[in-house]
Amino acid sequence: MTAMQENATASAEEVKELFYTKAAFAIAVAEDLFENAKSNLEINNEECFKLAKNSIRVAASALLLNDGQVSDNFEATYEYIKKKYEKRFPVDEWKELEGENIDKEGALTKFLQRAGIVKKSSDNAQEQANQAIALAEVFINLTRETIMG
Repeated sequence: MTAMQENATASAEEVKELFYTKAAFAIAVAEDLFENAKSNLEINNEECFKLAKNSIRVAASALLLNDGQVSDNFEATYEYIKKKYEKRFPVDEWKELEGENIDKEGALTKFLQRAGIVKKSSDNAQEQANQAIALAEVFINLTRETIMG
């Protein structure tokens, strides 16, 4: 092996280590967002919901980084993880969560609640926040196991 080939091999190993380091950092950030989401669960359903969704996004980025990949949009990230990890990760549930917004009470919603046609938004929002927290926990734990072994 020539000196140039040795340098190329070392560089490839260094790049792999750099991606792993970034992936480990990203999973730590995802865990921090998740903990913040849990702490907001009883205080602010909307903030909890947003933080849980963000924690999954960052965990997904950690998976890509661990594989030496990067993406700048949800669809590309989703497709990559679905193709490579579908059997391990709840990717379809994640995609569904990404399309949701937490229920907010507007004039029409308040009218429908008074008429007994829909549940109170706060009940729906609480349930959505709980579901987002549960999915984030599964996604982050699987990501940590995948990256850290």
